[in-house]
Amino acid sequence: MKKWLLLSVFLGMVLSVDFKAEASRISYFDKFMKDAPFWPVNARIEKVPDYSYDYYRMQLDEDSLVTFTFDDPSKGSILVALLQDDGSENGRSFAFIRTTEDDGEKNKTVQQLQLRAGLYYVRIDGPEEKPYNATYTVAPLKSPIDVEPNNKVQEANPIALNTPIKSVGTIDAFDDYYRFTLDKTSKVTLRTEKFNLQSFDSVKLLYVDIDDNKGHRYLATTTTPDFPKSDTEVLPPGTYTLKVSASTSGYNPTYQFIVKTEAIDHPETYKNSIFGTTLKAGKKIRGFLGRNDDYYFTLDHDQKVKFTITTDSKEIMSAILEKANESGEYRQIIDYQYVQQQGLYTITALLQAGNYKIEPSTRWQQQNEVNYTIQFDEVTYSDVPTTYRYYSEIMSLSTMGIIQGYTDGQFKPTNSITRRQVFTMLSRYNDLHLTPIREMIQFKDIIRFSADYTLILPFYSAGIVDGSNGKMDLSSNLTRAQLAKILVNTFDLKMKGTSTEFNDVSSKHYAYNYIQILASNGITKGSYGNFMPNEPVSREHFSLFLYRLFENMKES
Repeated sequence: MKKWLLLSVFLGMVLSVDFKAEASRISYFDKFMKDAPFWPVNARIEKVPDYSYDYYRMQLDEDSLVTFTFDDPSKGSILVALLQDDGSENGRSFAFIRTTEDDGEKNKTVQQLQLRAGLYYVRIDGPEEKPYNATYTVAPLKSPIDVEPNNKVQEANPIALNTPIKSVGTIDAFDDYYRFTLDKTSKVTLRTEKFNLQSFDSVKLLYVDIDDNKGHRYLATTTTPDFPKSDTEVLPPGTYTLKVSASTSGYNPTYQFIVKTEAIDHPETYKNSIFGTTLKAGKKIRGFLGRNDDYYFTLDHDQKVKFTITTDSKEIMSAILEKANESGEYRQIIDYQYVQQQGLYTITALLQAGNYKIEPSTRWQQQNEVNYTIQFDEVTYSDVPTTYRYYSEIMSLSTMGIIQGYTDGQFKPTNSITRRQVFTMLSRYNDLHLTPIREMIQFKDIIRFSADYTLILPFYSAGIVDGSNGKMDLSSNLTRAQLAKILVNTFDLKMKGTSTEFNDVSSKHYAYNYIQILASNGITKGSYGNFMPNEPVSREHFSLFLYRLFENMKES
């Protein structure tokens, strides 16, 4: 019983001490700063040595250049903190002033910074063994740029584009923030020009999504002085933020940088520096090597792919290829084959279905702007190179799984297409809906319930195809006129706009209306005024017709 009593008393004492300590912390700002005496402009503070802080208030009626003078030049013997009342228990410190011998003055220390109009609180930690004297004066701003406090995104100073931005003052004021606005998509280059900072300090360009509260994303970074360089990005219209990270605590941590902008043609062909860029097969994307060269693509099935990265720079290009895991994180680095030479980097890889990211880079840290292009291609057929005239159309249908090629890896684009191949490819279209209007009949050349029977059943039942003389002749070639009838009936196409007359298709031709409908939908254009209705359809032209038809369906 006594032990429990003693424990209760002990816990009560601990809780009481914690409560008092908490109350002390909460009241710190109110107790020492809220009602501190005002420090008037030009007034001289004289302080005898002791072991306590001195607290004052400063009131500036307008934005001003403030100059502090201390009669003690000893390095670090006096430390002054400038604070604001932000509602926290200790107030918010945004700048420190230190005495120094680096200003060239033998009998005093002189420090400057630009301050916005407002009420400030001053906490001075003076030397313990000798007195000190301090004064401050105010003068008009040297520049509307770099006015403190600007240590948060919300306090960012607006800056002009294509104009050198130079810091003002000699005082360590933590990070500085600036902002600029683009009214159109532009090429933006961030370049450091002068720095009196440490090698790990930097200027960073950020995209800050304040409204959606999603934090920020670094878009470009320049470091100095060991690695001075510029970063270039293509940015859409919007407001952007710059952050100068200065860890230097010495005298006069100055810097100068510039944000250069340049109009670009066809901005849709450039990378998206903010959210990453989605790669599409056969489409070339332009970019400038920077922090955010992330390109994303998705494979619905196992696929051999090829990436071609070109540049007119002397830099040797490289790339990192990663696959997303189940959580959507790109952590699995993929090995690939490559050919590397100046100005060209080619990657080939056999990839499984999934989501991927590729990030171009250089072998070494580049010092100058590196512009490049990247193109993603699905390498499906050895006889359909990326330069082939119908490459995009064939690859599009291949990606959809409609065409698959031959087992030897070829597509054989100029071969005539058979009736079986046409119906096989059409049946692979996921959104194909055929309505039966009649019963299936027995054809002489199709065994009931065979693979061919199952293939042709929905097309015959829907009235798409009739056969001839009791046969379906699935191995025979298909003429262009026959294909026109099949496509119009399969997809229930209608006339759009005016008709197109072909020299070799009279109005009495059995497929005249079908050919007219096909032409009015932009699916066929003919050649030199002719349609060539009796010519066999090549595999490439069937792919072209079907691609145009699907594009038409997307638009409507």
